[in-house]
Amino acid sequence: MENLFSSCWFICVFWGIALVASWLCSYFAFDMHHCTKPKGVSLIHQYIFNFLGALLGWILLWIVLSSLVGAIQNYSSTNFNINDIILILFAFLGITGYLPAKLMKMSLHL
Repeated sequence: MENLFSSCWFICVFWGIALVASWLCSYFAFDMHHCTKPKGVSLIHQYIFNFLGALLGWILLWIVLSSLVGAIQNYSSTNFNINDIILILFAFLGITGYLPAKLMKMSLHL
């Protein structure tokens, strides 16, 4: 894993998978959440919202993995704390497509 995060092929493959998975998550979001598709501009808004929510999950996964690999490569101890757990939780919710749904539910209760 020497310089894994600086190798061009790994970066291209990771972000290629992230973009395709985010698009698929956005496209099939209505089937995943068992809800009806809105019409018109609201549909476009939902596609963009779900795509960005999934992409945010991949970005957070990149941050967690790069700090973990950096600590392993430098033979230093990882100071695993509550911030890392929160990042992993949000990365999981984003990648699986549930981050936008959770954000919408939270905003409706404010």
